[in-house]
Amino acid sequence: MSVTELLSGLAQLGIHISLGAGEQLSVNAPKGALTAELRQRITEHKPQLLALLRARKAQPAEPEVPPLVADPANRYEPFPLTDIQQAYWLGRGGAVEMGDVSIHVYWEHDFSPLDVPRMERAWQKVIARHDMLRAVILPDGRQQILREVPPLRIGVLDLSQASPAEVEAGLAQVRDALSHQVLPLDRAPQAEVRATHLPGGVTRLHQSVDLVQLDGGSLALLAYDVARAYQHPDTELPALDISYRDYVLAERKLHDSQTAQQSLAYWRSRVRELPPAPELPLARAPSSLKTSRFKRRVARLDATRWAQLQARAKARGLTLSSVLISVYAEVLAAWSKSPRFTLNIPLFSRMPMHPQVNELLGDFTSMILLGLDLSVPESFESRVQRTQAQLWQDIEHTQHISGVQALRELARVQKTSNASLPIVFASLLSLRSEGYADWASAWKQISEPVFTLTQTPQLWIDNQVQQEDGGLAASWDTVEELFPSGMLDQMFESYRLLLEQLATEEAAWTEVRLRRVALPAETVRLLAEFNATDAPVSTETLYSLFQKQVHARPHAEAVISPRRTLTYGELHGRANALSHRLGALGCAKGHLVGVVMEKGWEQLVAVLAIHGCGAAYLPVDPELPPERLKLLLEQGQVRAVLTQPEVGARVSWPPGLERVVVEDAGPQGPETLRPVAPPAPEDLAYVIYTSGSTGLPKGAMLSHRNAVNRMLDVNARFGVGTGDRNIALTALNHDLSVYDVFGMLAAGGCVVMPDAASVKDPLHWVELLTRERVTFWNSVPAFMEMLVETLERDPSQPRPGDLRKVVLSGDWVPVTLPNRIRALAPGAQVISAGGPTETCVWDICYPVGTVDPSWPSIPYGRPMTNARYHVLDEQLEPRPVWVPGQLYIAGAGVGLGYWGDPEKTQQKFITHPRTGERLYRSGDLGRLLPDGNIEFLGREDLQVKIQGHRIELGEIEAALSQHPAVRVAAVTVAAPAGGKKRLVAFVSIKQEASEETLLEFLRERLPSHMLPTLVLGDSLPLSANGKVDRKALAELALQQAQPKAAFVAPGSELELQISQLVQQELKLSELSVDGQFFDLGADSTAIVRITATLRETLKLDVRATDPFRFPTVRSLAAFLAQKGSGPAAAVQAGADRAAARREARGRRKGAEG
Repeated sequence: MSVTELLSGLAQLGIHISLGAGEQLSVNAPKGALTAELRQRITEHKPQLLALLRARKAQPAEPEVPPLVADPANRYEPFPLTDIQQAYWLGRGGAVEMGDVSIHVYWEHDFSPLDVPRMERAWQKVIARHDMLRAVILPDGRQQILREVPPLRIGVLDLSQASPAEVEAGLAQVRDALSHQVLPLDRAPQAEVRATHLPGGVTRLHQSVDLVQLDGGSLALLAYDVARAYQHPDTELPALDISYRDYVLAERKLHDSQTAQQSLAYWRSRVRELPPAPELPLARAPSSLKTSRFKRRVARLDATRWAQLQARAKARGLTLSSVLISVYAEVLAAWSKSPRFTLNIPLFSRMPMHPQVNELLGDFTSMILLGLDLSVPESFESRVQRTQAQLWQDIEHTQHISGVQALRELARVQKTSNASLPIVFASLLSLRSEGYADWASAWKQISEPVFTLTQTPQLWIDNQVQQEDGGLAASWDTVEELFPSGMLDQMFESYRLLLEQLATEEAAWTEVRLRRVALPAETVRLLAEFNATDAPVSTETLYSLFQKQVHARPHAEAVISPRRTLTYGELHGRANALSHRLGALGCAKGHLVGVVMEKGWEQLVAVLAIHGCGAAYLPVDPELPPERLKLLLEQGQVRAVLTQPEVGARVSWPPGLERVVVEDAGPQGPETLRPVAPPAPEDLAYVIYTSGSTGLPKGAMLSHRNAVNRMLDVNARFGVGTGDRNIALTALNHDLSVYDVFGMLAAGGCVVMPDAASVKDPLHWVELLTRERVTFWNSVPAFMEMLVETLERDPSQPRPGDLRKVVLSGDWVPVTLPNRIRALAPGAQVISAGGPTETCVWDICYPVGTVDPSWPSIPYGRPMTNARYHVLDEQLEPRPVWVPGQLYIAGAGVGLGYWGDPEKTQQKFITHPRTGERLYRSGDLGRLLPDGNIEFLGREDLQVKIQGHRIELGEIEAALSQHPAVRVAAVTVAAPAGGKKRLVAFVSIKQEASEETLLEFLRERLPSHMLPTLVLGDSLPLSANGKVDRKALAELALQQAQPKAAFVAPGSELELQISQLVQQELKLSELSVDGQFFDLGADSTAIVRITATLRETLKLDVRATDPFRFPTVRSLAAFLAQKGSGPAAAVQAGADRAAARREARGRRKGAEG
């Protein structure tokens, strides 16, 4: 009820409120008219009453509530549905999401005994009295009161002689049939009543009532009238002079009033600021539910506790509804992704147009959209005051418009056909002050309540509060299947405990906190177990671990490369010799020495030499543009750089650098037997630059202590030892290379270096894997996909039978990839690992066992030794199980910060204000699962906002990845200048699938505002480090709406043949010979397939690396033509590779001798 309606209602009772002296409230009332309940309501609404009266004094308002005039002559003529009735009517359609239910109540009551014929007559009397129990909805969307309807009959089930099991089954069957019943609206009454005779003389009454034409007050009236008619069968119920039809038609006349227009203007402005509904974790998309089954949970405060809660609220001038909304909101905020959300608040308000209005049955519901912000620490009292102020302001602007109109405005702003607010709070407390008894009390006059359940289409959680037996009954009716198992139980228990706490503890109202909901005990236990990773931290350094292996196995192979094989002793000697040269140049502790090299044995010599003089290495990709290379070396304050002869000759070097070329010549002189200045554990080991959100790179600093902890952990965890060999595919400037080099050397194993020119050629990898009997693979998933794709397409290629560990990290691991790997390498264990560069290679892992195809992704896993993971909210509070939060990392792997950038270091490396723990703010999103694993949810910066909706692109990607035809998907936002933002999903498919098929799949899992435009292909563009190139995707998304480049047709037979194959692989309608493969959607995996097809069908001697150098049809055809491709050339190339293998074996034998 709004303040205007309150004033009008009081006036009908002869109570007049005006502005008195000092512009304070003056109340003039007949003796006895001003009850305690009315005094309470005036007190609760005092600020609003004063504001309204002062406004009226300044400008007299139009009469707001005209009297209702009965129209008995047209009582049975059709009349319109109210907005809320229309929403319920349309919402129960099968074509609408979660529209398989009606708004409905189901009651069970036990009678000892029940006179069934007498109850039938009671119901019939009530139906005769109340028009809306005889109303139907017509096909055209209007409603009509019928003069007469068939008499309601009560069906009887006799279980009086049944066994306990038969009673239980019989009652369950009745409840199942009636509790979610959808009654036909073209027949009346829209109710079904049954009775079950039970052993012991008890009869259970089952009552199913559709509520499309009834509200909360009407239910109370219905219960009261049925109970009265049953108790006093000879007493006639008084007739009503007016009908609900009269009320609806009178109320519609107010829709064009000045007040209604002001209210509409308020909501048009307000909806632009409203956050979405609480973003609770879901087990499945609402659209995937075939049936919506509700379950009820009830929490109670007895009369004593309820009185205590009321007293504490009254002492602070707070309404009970505002308090209970705030309790509900506290719990929702604890489980919601964001603490800012909007609740759907139904209002049961009847305008006092006639003395009999409160005796009518009908739907007088409106609603408000209550936006809440629980992101600021404050006392509960303060939070309720803010909530109450917003609630009152919203209620005052709901005069003569329905909340449905506000919801339509919200949909208009969001540019969607349907704005949904499925989390509801409904207070029935005010019904008592408006003259209604609660329905439970009415039924208790004649029976014992057993069970109640309400439901509403499109609602997920409906919190209802009402007074019962002098206490509080607070229920949640929820759609169970939507939510993860057990989550609602935890939420509701937290809700119950908070109610108790506020009733009994004064401090609960005054303590300043962000969250008042404690983590469930099970979550606290899980977190403690999850982060119990402490172990002694080694005092070794990366250099000392290598030295130990030098002393233990000086003649064992340490590195194998196409040009040279070095033993541990040889590698040590070369590194120490170079270390002395660096020392002579002034390189020492605290300095960065650049390493600008391509793949080769020289990289190992370089990084070990740098450590030998106490300095740290800065790896830089030699293929970088000159300006970028210059920027990194300048930011690193590099004075000396190590390189290779061929790299040094082609790189454009900035001036002032001391360049040291690592050459084939071996060490000379006795001084090479000892290091210059070996590092300490706390010294800086390396700096690796990563991209920054601002576009400027940031250099992550890692110490020896950081790195050694992880190297030793991985080697112990996976049993890596002297018999292991790894293939070092990852570029030195990516942190996966840290394990490739130092992890394997610390274990006494052997590092197998690919040829620099063939580092992206999976055929070359196959050769190395089998020839060198590689046991350990470490790369981004895309590289492994390239290998798998190559082997699957060509069964003649040898299988990597020696592989025993495959560690995939740095990007999403496709759900299907582990099984594909195991099919090719049956002895391989697949491990999904992760961790940012700033916390040293990996700090979390998940050994992949059986993969559930329905998984959205491979789990991120559990923290590794001496690492701790925290899923925290914006205020660094831990999140419950299932709830997304930001991932913070602690422990021995957390790096030193960013080189030369204290501001960024302070932003990302923080100290927890409560625990004092040093944390790295990863920018990743994740959530803790009940099994103790973390699920990775993508980057924080992949969150976008489109038309008012916050959208995580990772969520769409994960949904797409569940489709069996999808290999991988990446979603971006197309935002052309002057145009609208739109979601574009690039999907790499592995089997035939249409856009419509995938969209239908998404519709079953995602809301409409998250459905993207689909671009299907075989692959996605990858960045240099093997990750999905999102920058390239964003450019491609823009090109979807831009004119295509001029088409150039093939000019030769070879160009035509290559064009046809590329078109087929990339699913292109046409292909210009000058079109860049990677601009057209190709990635490394697609290139593998294209080159394999060229070899198979055209017998061309083409490698997977060739299209990287010649990325158009024209340039690739010219290269192949000049190369003289053909069968003879292919044979010669094979002979050359065989000679290279013989030469490599000879070098190894020489080294071993």
